[in-house]
Amino acid sequence: MTFDSVLYVPSVQQTQWVTELLPWWSPAQLMICGRRLLDFCLERAEDFRVCNIEILDWKYSERLANEYSASKIRPYAFTYTRATGPMPRGLDDLVACGQGILASKMPNGLAVAWGLCLSGHMPEEVTLSPVSPEDCRSTPMGFYLWLDGKWMQIRPVGVALHDVKTWHKVNMAVLHTPGKFSFPCYSAEEGVYLGRNVVIEHGAEIAGPVLLADNTWIGRNVQIEGDVIVSHGAVVGEGTRLKKTVVGANTYIGHALDLENKIVAGSRIIDAETGAWTDLEEPGLARYMEWGLGWLAPIWHFLRGRSHGRSS
Repeated sequence: MTFDSVLYVPSVQQTQWVTELLPWWSPAQLMICGRRLLDFCLERAEDFRVCNIEILDWKYSERLANEYSASKIRPYAFTYTRATGPMPRGLDDLVACGQGILASKMPNGLAVAWGLCLSGHMPEEVTLSPVSPEDCRSTPMGFYLWLDGKWMQIRPVGVALHDVKTWHKVNMAVLHTPGKFSFPCYSAEEGVYLGRNVVIEHGAEIAGPVLLADNTWIGRNVQIEGDVIVSHGAVVGEGTRLKKTVVGANTYIGHALDLENKIVAGSRIIDAETGAWTDLEEPGLARYMEWGLGWLAPIWHFLRGRSHGRSS
């Protein structure tokens, strides 16, 4: 099955938990193993060789818009649109909003990625099941197709991210099954995935599975005890211990913290089991860095190389 166009609607009533927990993010910016959920969605669309993709986002992100508008050769037309009006609960609301692709007549064969769903490479054979009127009013997260004047659900559905607990579990599951997904890094040894310009200082101990994305900095005597994801541009301070923890992009974690079963995004530390969170007001403990420390990592590698050259 192939689709002419795909409409991705990440910000719907069913994803309000993201807005409440991380109000500065669009749901499309949720990170899965160092990559945005949006990136996985675009890959799945490429699998089906679509010619047109539009992201209709009620939590429009200028940062996201700037990054995706940067010149990149894509096999499809791509648009990221700021949606207006009430956030939709179901497909009926989406059609009524009349925005983006939906501003004109509903195109037959329009595929819709509704809410936050992660799927691996979909099989060649998919099944379609009719969507009930109730589900058109309050639509479960998943993938849908407008076909011959009615909505059909595309199966398999994938994994819907209903809450922070599911989000954390999906991160861990993807980390344990890398063959099904594309990681932004390479594997130097089994279970250890490293991006570019990763700095690991003396005394740090790292046990997999672990993913250290591009431009990350692991301080002296840090202990990483498995099931840890450090997203791009993040810094983990000296003596900190991490286990079953996801560190968000451009996040600084201070010295001698002990974090297990947590998600850290800027200064916000979230319990992955309960969703309870706390903001660390002391900048030296945890904070968001606008540009990360990516620009420092290449300099550090260069100076380290010169130092080694002089000592030899």
